[in-house]
Amino acid sequence: MALKLKNIFVTGSDEIAQTYTIESWHVSQSIDAFTGTVPYDITLTGSFTLTGSQLISGSIFSSLGANTVGFYGTSSWAVSSSKAITSSYAATSSIVLTGSTSTLDYGLFVNTADQSLPLSLSGSISFDTIIITSSISMFSNDTITVTKDGLYNIEFTLLMENSAVTARDVYVWLKDNTLDISNSNKIYSMRPSSKLLATGGWLANLTTNSAYKLWWWSASDTSLKLFATGSGTPYASTPSSTLKVIQIK
Repeated sequence: MALKLKNIFVTGSDEIAQTYTIESWHVSQSIDAFTGTVPYDITLTGSFTLTGSQLISGSIFSSLGANTVGFYGTSSWAVSSSKAITSSYAATSSIVLTGSTSTLDYGLFVNTADQSLPLSLSGSISFDTIIITSSISMFSNDTITVTKDGLYNIEFTLLMENSAVTARDVYVWLKDNTLDISNSNKIYSMRPSSKLLATGGWLANLTTNSAYKLWWWSASDTSLKLFATGSGTPYASTPSSTLKVIQIK
């Protein structure tokens, strides 16, 4: 155990004052302590200012809490020991998002039954089954509405059949309420007594205050229809019409 550097003078006999003699043993412990001849524990109660360099081969421990003395130096400080962190850090609390997130709407609709062209030779295409939807609604099997204004990708497939012995042209387009959407028309030419899988689509800006329909027409008689097939071996069922609506932004 190291010695402690302390005041060894006795008041009234050998204190540091006039008329008293200072012997060598009075100061020898200070010389031994500060030259490293003998290990001493040294305690400072004031501040310590260092103007030279300090090389530390051991460890330094300090407490910087309330009413404690800090460590201040104007010289360089070299530390020869290493520092290792052996503990781990774990977060046990939850993270809460206070902002808003944006989701895009979508919907997939089909019709599992045949659809005949109306006697007026013009009418809406219907969808009797909802496959999946997120905030896109289908009303009366032929009218879709959205809950967010935005740009939407609209795609359709129609399984057409022409039972006439003459060729037929079929027109398919979009309606906004009762108004035709300009430049949305698609034309499909069918050979006599034939079937056709017609596909098409649009990019359209849809709004929440409107309703949209897929419309078709032909100048021919009612020999045209959209037909569905049941499941068989080794194939699945085929809807007469499919409508996919996906919001892009």
